[in-house]
Amino acid sequence: MDEKKQLSEKEIEQYVAEVAELLSDKKAIEIEILHVKPLTTLADYFIVCTGTSTTHIKSLSEEIEHYMETKYNIRPHHIEGYNSASWILVDYGFMTINIFHKESRKFYSLERLWK
Repeated sequence: MDEKKQLSEKEIEQYVAEVAELLSDKKAIEIEILHVKPLTTLADYFIVCTGTSTTHIKSLSEEIEHYMETKYNIRPHHIEGYNSASWILVDYGFMTINIFHKESRKFYSLERLWK
C-alpha cells in the first residue's frame, strides 16, 4: 500500500472487523476491539486478544500479516515481541493488534488503561 494514502474511516473499520473475524476463526480468545482514536495518536483501534500458547500466538501474528498483505497489500509498520511470544504487537498505524499469552494480558491489562 502507498504509505501516503489516507484510509477512510469506513476502510479502517472494515480492516479491523476482518482482522477480528480472522482471529476468531483461528481460535484466539477474549477478542476485544478498542476505539482509541479520541485518546491517542498511536492508532485508531487496538485489537486485543489471547492465544493459548506461544506457538498459537506466533501463528495468529503470521495469519494477520499474511491476510493483510495478500488481500490488501498492506504490511505492518513494525512487529514487537515475536521472539518471546508472550505478547506480540503488530502495528499497522491505523490499528494495532496485541496478541497476548494469558498471564501477560492479565499483567498489562491494556483494556483497563484504554477504556
